[in-house]
Amino acid sequence: MNFLRLADLLNIQVVTINIKRHPLEEWMPRVYQSSASLLVQRMVRHRIFVWVYDVIILINAIFIALDEKNPFISYAEWLFLSLYIIEILLKLYTYEPRAYFGKKQFWNWFDTLIIMAALVATVANTTIQSARKYNSQQILDIVLILRILRLLRIIVSIQRFRLIVTTLINIGPTILTFGGLVLVSGLFLWLVLRE
Repeated sequence: MNFLRLADLLNIQVVTINIKRHPLEEWMPRVYQSSASLLVQRMVRHRIFVWVYDVIILINAIFIALDEKNPFISYAEWLFLSLYIIEILLKLYTYEPRAYFGKKQFWNWFDTLIIMAALVATVANTTIQSARKYNSQQILDIVLILRILRLLRIIVSIQRFRLIVTTLINIGPTILTFGGLVLVSGLFLWLVLRE
């Protein structure tokens, strides 16, 4: 309280930040603060963890380019998907989930949605293949697009590209508004010229 009064006397704005503890730390403090758990958390927070998954994404891109009829490559798809799910689970274990999925955490949302959609599409494709003994090309195309979208994460890890992508995301709503105005203006002009 004395510290806050001092800030009032000096006319300094003091902002209090409510740091939320991880739910696992509240429910199982001994387990979450154990040496093995702290080691996992340190590994996930380390820059090498990001680099390892960037390399995994690049290897996955190489497998995408290969022939998918090879059984080894189709099994590798499940391996990559499993690795991505493990990555998200490790990040959720390390970082507080509400902060991980915060309003400003676009790339965490993007990663999670891409992985979950790819999982659903892959399971649907495998079910269709095993039930009817045919390949649904549309589902395969969706899985391929979702796996390729994951490559955007590597682009974001490079500072210059991150700036470009962030700028595009920030101006996206403005571009949509401008595009809507151009479309309405074009339709209005077409209707006027038509009469």
